[in-house]
Amino acid sequence: MPDGARPLAEAVAILGEGAGAGLAARLAGLDHGAMGAAEEALVRAGILEGDSGLTFTHPLVRTTVLAGMSASRRERHHAAAYAVLAERGAHPEELATHALHIEPARDPERVAILRAAAERARVLGAPATAAAYLRRALAEPPPPELRCEVLTELGHAEARAGLGEATEHLRIAVAEASAPAARARAALELARALKFGGDAVRAVDVLEAVPPALDDPELRELVELELIGLAYISRGARERLAGRIAGLRDPGHAPQTRLEAFLLAGMAFDAGAGGLRPAAETAGLAVRSVAGDLMPVDAREGGYGMLVAGVAAMWADRLDDASRINARMLDEARRRGSVILRVSAASMQALVNWRRGRISDADADSALALELARDAHGADALVPAARAVKALIALARDTGRDELARIEAETLDGDSDPDALPYHLLLHARGLLRLAQGAHEPGTEDLLECGRISLAWGAGNPSVVPWRSDAALALARAGARRRAARLAAEELELAERFGTPRAIGVAQRAVALVADDDSTLPGLERAVATLTDSPALLELATATTDLAHAQRRAGQKTGARETAALAQELAVRAGATALARRAREEALASGARPRRVARSGVGSLTPSELRVAQRAAEGHSNREIAEDLFVTVKTVEMHLAKAYAKLGIRSRTELADALAETAMTAR
Repeated sequence: MPDGARPLAEAVAILGEGAGAGLAARLAGLDHGAMGAAEEALVRAGILEGDSGLTFTHPLVRTTVLAGMSASRRERHHAAAYAVLAERGAHPEELATHALHIEPARDPERVAILRAAAERARVLGAPATAAAYLRRALAEPPPPELRCEVLTELGHAEARAGLGEATEHLRIAVAEASAPAARARAALELARALKFGGDAVRAVDVLEAVPPALDDPELRELVELELIGLAYISRGARERLAGRIAGLRDPGHAPQTRLEAFLLAGMAFDAGAGGLRPAAETAGLAVRSVAGDLMPVDAREGGYGMLVAGVAAMWADRLDDASRINARMLDEARRRGSVILRVSAASMQALVNWRRGRISDADADSALALELARDAHGADALVPAARAVKALIALARDTGRDELARIEAETLDGDSDPDALPYHLLLHARGLLRLAQGAHEPGTEDLLECGRISLAWGAGNPSVVPWRSDAALALARAGARRRAARLAAEELELAERFGTPRAIGVAQRAVALVADDDSTLPGLERAVATLTDSPALLELATATTDLAHAQRRAGQKTGARETAALAQELAVRAGATALARRAREEALASGARPRRVARSGVGSLTPSELRVAQRAAEGHSNREIAEDLFVTVKTVEMHLAKAYAKLGIRSRTELADALAETAMTAR
């Protein structure tokens, strides 16, 4: 090839996709004639395409050209490209791409360009890219008076990308800050990183050390908001901040500040946890708190308020409201590229779908949360909720004793944070797992310990977790019926005081089953009637199955057959394989000939296949799905192919109908 071919190929490799011919020629040091000959030779050889700027025919070719250059030669080319682009007034992002590969030179202008490019990346939802630019800006290094700001911006980006270096960079920023406002901003970011990393108590220390007399009222509000919010993520922080949260008061009007919006969310959470107000009032507070645009959606900002409101709405059986709140967080996670927010929202939605009795959806949500959290630093706070749901799903699907034993061992492993508020959910799930495997004493103790921890942080409401009814059933099986009856009666009284049909129906079922008299059958009838008016499909299926058994034992074979058939239908709609099998056995024992439990269709999809199929059915492209789920396009294609095979369809256009048919059945 002509002598200019290699310099031109190297220049295009440095400049990237769609390099302009003039810029590439200047970087390669070629005049017009040499440039034309080199370009023609490279295009003819199938190395470059020249239709819309100069581009390599395949990324591998560009990689090969770059690999053939020495490190010093690449650095010189990037420096030359940076200089030419700066001269032409290029955008910061174009310049930053080359600045990453240039030796530091204590250039304040370069620091400013890298920070501007990082801000643009942050806005576009690419926090990892923003972090790369800011790390390079820090290495330049910035002028001393800007170092704290750069460290704070870097920690902010790293935390949102789930990178472990965030905490250390923010700690240094707090230590080096000279101005009170700069220290407060760094402390805010550090506290946010710590709270999701399982160290909310230290986050309290960080924020309480912020000088109270800040000149910026908005900054003062943010510090106070974040400090109060720590009480809703950690038992230790909650104890430290008991005085602050005890003083929360309803402003009596629509919230006008972020702090007022969070106060309403906090009050809703406290009312729901303790059953301090009726469910309708609790839900009203939660909905009011998020009605406007004051509440920050990102769980790392604004004191955790959106999550707090969503949890309160869930406890109050307002599952549609809770789902809408979670959807807002998911949308924000996509927009910002925030792995931590994605984990948080998916964990919460897993709980909501579990309470609805949508086991496949809950499985997909919990699997996504756990998958993303595996490689994300600082995602510890809400992962216990996803892990608890995963364990409960294993029980509902009857995955086998070996699998149950494995999940039980993983449920409370060394990574679990006992200080995190959702920790009691893990104890509840492990207790049920142990009971299912015949370990009655340790299983019952787990349930009672769940109760002790729940009560210790103010969660006496059975709508939070029905540990009393589950412990009562375990105690009754062990012969301790008097104690079992007391626990079940206490749960029913508390549930009726709060007023959610799901919690009341669950407690009514427990009271009926632990009774040692003729009240079992009418008690179960009341439980089924209550749960019929609730959003809790799985609990309704469970109580209906128990009712069929009680009817059969009472000699009501006709009623038992009809009830068992209904129970099987409800269990199949929920995706509860084990319960559907039990209901079918009840129907057979009553003389019916029920259909077999289906083992194909949507229920056979893995969580990953289901969530990809759902998004494809909604009209999202493979690339959009990949970006949303933080996977490759190839992975999306693989999951879709498997979903088509299991659903018995051949194309994307049939997905919506296949999934909609199941959704109609589930209703």
